[in-house]
Amino acid sequence: MYGALVVVPGSPPRTKTSIREGLAMKRDMDLVRKLLVCIEEDERATGRHGLMVSIEGYSDQEVEYHLRLIVGAGLVTTALADDGELDFLSAWPTGLTWEGHGFLEAARNDTIWKKATELVRRTTGGLAFELLKSTLIAFANRAVFSDAASPSP
Repeated sequence: MYGALVVVPGSPPRTKTSIREGLAMKRDMDLVRKLLVCIEEDERATGRHGLMVSIEGYSDQEVEYHLRLIVGAGLVTTALADDGELDFLSAWPTGLTWEGHGFLEAARNDTIWKKATELVRRTTGGLAFELLKSTLIAFANRAVFSDAASPSP
């Protein structure tokens, strides 16, 4: 397990620094993967209550920023909590979407994840989501078809 989830029905956000102070943040696909695993593994992620997520080694601001990204990408469902200020809306994850489950299934194997992220970074200099997802699926397909072609014991 990568982090901890706490059920927070209707709770206000923990911090606004990522929004208010305009901290420069870059997308961290390792954190995205950890968040998806954490949400999937929590038995309370049933779609009924928002979950406050904490991932060891990452600040609340980094986690909040990446939660917003995965909400925007359609990877998780959310419970929205309005803190009373019109320009700030906090989205608490309630579970994974079909797309979120699909990406996580492709990203689950640590060896395939490492190979795919290294290849995409090395060849493009970045880690574009759709390209990473396609590479993960291609590696998984190669592993499946290679195994299928091998003689059974």
